Amino acid sequence: MKKVAIVGGGVAGLTAGIFALKNGLSCDIYEKNAVMGGNLTGWDRGGCHIDNCIHWLNGTAENTRLHALWEEVGALGGVEVIRPAAFYTSEYDGRRLSLWRDAARTRREMILLSPADRREIDRFMDAVEAVAAGSKNLPQVWLRYGGISLLTLSERFLHPLLRHFMTDLLTGAFSAVGLIVAYAAFINGNADMPRGGSAAMAQRMAARFEALGGGIYTDAAVQGAEIADGRVTALLLADGARVEADAFLFACDPTVTFGTLLPAGYMPAPLRRAYTNSTAYPVFSSVHAAFSVDSTAVEEGTVVLPCAPLTVMGRAHTRLPVRSFLHEPDFAPEGKTVIETLLFQDAAESDRWQQLKKTPEAYAEKKAALTDGISERIKARYPAAAEGLTLLDCWTPATYRRYFDSFHGAYMAFAVTGRRRIPTGCSPRIAGLSNALLATQWQKAPGGLPNAAAAGKRAAETVKVLLA
Repeated sequence: MKKVAIVGGGVAGLTAGIFALKNGLSCDIYEKNAVMGGNLTGWDRGGCHIDNCIHWLNGTAENTRLHALWEEVGALGGVEVIRPAAFYTSEYDGRRLSLWRDAARTRREMILLSPADRREIDRFMDAVEAVAAGSKNLPQVWLRYGGISLLTLSERFLHPLLRHFMTDLLTGAFSAVGLIVAYAAFINGNADMPRGGSAAMAQRMAARFEALGGGIYTDAAVQGAEIADGRVTALLLADGARVEADAFLFACDPTVTFGTLLPAGYMPAPLRRAYTNSTAYPVFSSVHAAFSVDSTAVEEGTVVLPCAPLTVMGRAHTRLPVRSFLHEPDFAPEGKTVIETLLFQDAAESDRWQQLKKTPEAYAEKKAALTDGISERIKARYPAAAEGLTLLDCWTPATYRRYFDSFHGAYMAFAVTGRRRIPTGCSPRIAGLSNALLATQWQKAPGGLPNAAAAGKRAAETVKVLLA
């Protein structure tokens, strides 16, 4: 039986491994961390569970191609899908707006808030409903919104809450189409949350891989590869072990694959162009804080709050997303719940976190000052939280860099902005190496779990042909 060795146990690596096994190949995965899942992870602090990854999962609607893929790799595994009434809520000057699952309600409330914006509101909501319905009007949607950012879209509205509403979920730099497509998926029940969150989903996928006969090696960092005659002959592990196989699949960050494990010159041209043009192909990360709080002190869902300026790496943030996990009662002791905050960081800001991490005392002080500031702002908005609010953890782009070896500490791939420059996908084959393949979210913007899974499946199908 032909053997495949996979570097990286995230969604791409697990998906590739599952399909390689289904295709009759032997397969082992080598993961540098203690658990499988990559970005699809969570951890425990202070008697609570912190969910790192899934804000919504594309593919939760039955009878869709992506749902079938998730079922095949064990990601959903028959668990309950949580379907909140609203995608998110924005607050400003005592007023609120939500992206409701009921699109008609969203339209009505937007118009009631600002009748003067009715024309632009109708255009936006018409675009959302066209995408949700798969309408023949999709070319017009792309023509109107495909070349503009959410910041540009927000400037078409007169009411300040509507302006914030358009940029609160993804920030102003992202393409307007990104918000439209995400909301349309939510309306269709195709952007919801599997019960148990990110780590549980990763565990289900790992269990499916092992049930099919795959081998999992955790705490097994790969530090290089042997190459001879245009082929990879073995992986070299940090503990000195040497792993031979018939084919090798690299499902870790491409900046590690090319430059650390393999010579940088093997990086596919589309990726090389994207990595060297940060203007056209930006990346982002974020800094997070998680707290335990009395469950009666906060509200369900994600609410983006106005706040006193909070300066992070030189940029003042006046909007604070607060996400509660009331929908996951098992994540906290009885009477408590977990809330998380997120502040986006661009590549330069992310790099400052990584530089600061080199001075542990200064890094800890920066995180402490930030979490104190976040705590103060949460208490100002939710006075009932004041007594029971307890910090669980704070993690930064430097955390993502350490855990995932990711480019600029990014946890998704190149952002799709309003510049009409959408990075194209690249083949799983690595030119110049006849038995080495690539499977990563970075092969197609904007990355994320669905693109990681698709890349893994495609790589497995390719390796099947290579080893036939």
